[in-house]
Amino acid sequence: MLQVSDFHSRRARDGGSNRTLRPLPGVYHVEWVNPSSGTVIASTSLDSKGGDTVLETPRYFVDIALRMKRLPQSAGANCWTPPRVRT
Repeated sequence: MLQVSDFHSRRARDGGSNRTLRPLPGVYHVEWVNPSSGTVIASTSLDSKGGDTVLETPRYFVDIALRMKRLPQSAGANCWTPPRVRT
């Protein structure tokens, strides 16, 4: 789990912070999570070809964590609904 922290401020962050990852090839379920409560802030799917992948953080307060779960190869890329963002 990747955690992004801001220890200098207690105000909400508008997002826009980019994180570059290099996941293995495959289809992933991606969730941005509030680490204090475990609440999912935003989620989407990612079809990685194995190269660099840039993810943008959603709006968060103090800390945010990224959770990625790789789907079984047999599931394919058509098993996810369109991305959704919770406000």
